[in-house]
Amino acid sequence: MIEILVVFGILAVLVTLVIRIAPAAFERARETASMNNLRQIGAGYLLYVTDHEGDLPQRATTNGWPSLLNEYLKNPKVFADSSDLTNYLRTQADPLDDGANRTSYILNSFNQFASTNSPPLLPPNKFNGIPQKSQIALAALRQGTTTNFYVEENPADRINRKAYRGGSNYLFTDGAVKYLSATDYRDGLWLLNSD
Repeated sequence: MIEILVVFGILAVLVTLVIRIAPAAFERARETASMNNLRQIGAGYLLYVTDHEGDLPQRATTNGWPSLLNEYLKNPKVFADSSDLTNYLRTQADPLDDGANRTSYILNSFNQFASTNSPPLLPPNKFNGIPQKSQIALAALRQGTTTNFYVEENPADRINRKAYRGGSNYLFTDGAVKYLSATDYRDGLWLLNSD
């Protein structure tokens, strides 16, 4: 009888530990899946640039960058982040159909939307025209309410800066994916010239 009580006591302790640890583990797993999606989008972007002799994907007036990169991304699930309740997997909308972004991610348009100390620059036509690739964000998790394909003006309104543990993942133009806390985020990440 005592052995059964000891076993139940041990089981109760184990269940309590699992209940406390499991949510954090699931959150880290979702964050890791998001990082993987962004890495694959980055690889598709770089393949596109290579195949098009260094030309950047042109902005489309209807279907945006997901249509341009789709042939380089073998699994369309990379367009959906598990923290995004409006992603196409949940809404059954085609991420490549119509003019609204049904993906979970938003791409840098490389416009100079907030550089106040320098004249506006035209977006670079070539990948080599992007300076400091390791410091300029290429893509991030979009805010659930926006259907824009691109970050232009007011990036803070279009980016989900607190998706995971008080921060979010960002794909940089060099292909690296980094986690930044919401306090480390700055709008200058999206600028070619952040003077």
